[in-house]
Amino acid sequence: YKQLKEAVKQWMLLPAVDSQNLEEKYGVACIARNNLVAASQNIQGAQGYLNTVQFPYCSPPEVATLNKATAYIFTDMQTPDRHEHALECYTITSKRCGALLQWINQVVHNTIAADLVDINKKVKETSMALRQE
Repeated sequence: YKQLKEAVKQWMLLPAVDSQNLEEKYGVACIARNNLVAASQNIQGAQGYLNTVQFPYCSPPEVATLNKATAYIFTDMQTPDRHEHALECYTITSKRCGALLQWINQVVHNTIAADLVDINKKVKETSMALRQE
């Protein structure tokens, strides 16, 4: 999530960079691209590790769209219209990734943690019962 936020931040800085300063302009775009690539890889990694869980946000087609937008980043930086369209894509994905992170934290803390407490209690009770036999 933080990588997507950083990518959006860098992408928003791009129009303010002097168009004659190509090194800086491409540098900012490169930072945005590197963060987008890393975020995509992290989301895909999580989907791979949790392949039995259907994520409510950042589905594989959404990540594919992000990857496609990332592939055109140096073209999209050339005109205001394409820059704005790419910004919209990155921003929406960032917000959805934030929602995914919130959903994962909720599942971990509200569901998995409660289940773990319950299971540990049952294991302790069973262990005590076995010792008494």
